[in-house]
Amino acid sequence: FLNERPIDLKSEMTLISKIHFNELEGDTEDDNVPSIIELIKSAINECNDVEKRNLWGNIVTSGGFAGLNSFIDNLQIGLKETSDPRFNVKVNYPM
Repeated sequence: FLNERPIDLKSEMTLISKIHFNELEGDTEDDNVPSIIELIKSAINECNDVEKRNLWGNIVTSGGFAGLNSFIDNLQIGLKETSDPRFNVKVNYPM
């Protein structure tokens, strides 16, 4: 390992965070993993319109990836693009 280039953790973390925003394809369609945006949208769409309005306006992230640069911004942009325009999308980081 002494002669190999060092690992750039920032680049690795950015790459990993991008994985969250794309569907991961499995061997079969049943094995596919939806993007985080699709998972959030599906969960919120199970609710009635009053609850949807509250949920779209108060999405709270937590954990390691939520603290990465641009994760919150990318999540909010992606959710705004996919959500019903009647609802105001707001993504928050609790700290």
